[in-house]
Amino acid sequence: MVKKIQIAFEGINDYGNNLYLDNVSVLNNPLTSFVLSALVSPSPVSCTANVSPVITVKNMGNTNINSFTVNVYVNGQKTTQQVTAASLDFAVTKNFTLSSASFANGNNTLAIAIKSPNGIAGAISATDSLSTNLVINSATDVIPLRENFDDNFTSAWSIVSPQAGQVWYQAKTNKSISLLFSAFGYPTLGEQSWLVSPVLDFSNTKTASVFFETSYAFNTSGSETLQVYSSTDCGETFNKLLFTSSGSSLSNTNSSTSWLPSNDSQWTKNYVNLDSVAGKENVRLAFVATNGDGNNLYIDNIEFFANDNSSPASIDGLYSVYGGQTTPVQVTFNLPDRQPVRMQVYDMLGHAVSDNLFPDTLNQTYTLDFPYGAGGVYIVRVQTATSLSSTKVLLGY
Repeated sequence: MVKKIQIAFEGINDYGNNLYLDNVSVLNNPLTSFVLSALVSPSPVSCTANVSPVITVKNMGNTNINSFTVNVYVNGQKTTQQVTAASLDFAVTKNFTLSSASFANGNNTLAIAIKSPNGIAGAISATDSLSTNLVINSATDVIPLRENFDDNFTSAWSIVSPQAGQVWYQAKTNKSISLLFSAFGYPTLGEQSWLVSPVLDFSNTKTASVFFETSYAFNTSGSETLQVYSSTDCGETFNKLLFTSSGSSLSNTNSSTSWLPSNDSQWTKNYVNLDSVAGKENVRLAFVATNGDGNNLYIDNIEFFANDNSSPASIDGLYSVYGGQTTPVQVTFNLPDRQPVRMQVYDMLGHAVSDNLFPDTLNQTYTLDFPYGAGGVYIVRVQTATSLSSTKVLLGY
């Protein structure tokens, strides 16, 4: 046992402001204290109605904590449980899984309070409670997928602020309707709004990506942050950060007034590689805005691709047939919604070289098959739900 100790309080100058220290107490008696530092799960949006919350607790005292009481409030309904055999040594942080709680579909509130470490009702606690808002939404979809927020998208996509603060909402811009995180003049720093996709099926993909457009004006009074997280367990946890940008890096311009984009040059198209979730079924993406009391942040035209090409072909019209001389013959689509597409290739004698049906076509690029070494003139016939056309291609010339 150490009989003599010496404590030093060191102040380090960084040309900021005055720092004061007072009322230092050194106690030679047991101190039982802890803090509820985080909620690990559930996340703000998931598809599981029955969840066992996981909390993070830190021992702030100098005695081992073996038990404590937890009050859990789901939509205002209280349940109480005891945590025993906690084995939380001093200065140690540990996660604890609580009993299962049942949530309703849609919006929910969750509050948790920890009490009575080692049965001591009046024990000192820095922070012994937390609360959050969360959404249960099990809507599903497949990729490719496009969302421009012009219609009623909220049955599939979810929006929530865990702190019950500012949220993404639809607003008019030069792109018709976009989503706005209204941060200008909003002083509550650190509050977040989550925009979460439906549960997406990537099981038929080997590679994948997502593009989305943002518009933001940097204001020297504060700085917003936009992050993109992925989940592979239906939203139970969002543990992989895919994208982060803030302040001047996120911005298209500077402005000290409330920002509203007025032309396409004031938008940035962002690319995120999704190969880490390719081949998986229960995928969700979360677009998380964090308030810094800076300026308004807009997001629009989120588009998922079943490939990881960071520079996909840009076309005019619903589709384009190109290539054949020095490159393979390809067809790129830009359809308004997913639909089956039939593509046929004929030689000049009218013989069918290939005939394929491609379901759920939206923005894909397909490479057409031709007989090996067979140069010449061919007709590519493309049929969608609303159109039928033929294009002449030269192969090998």
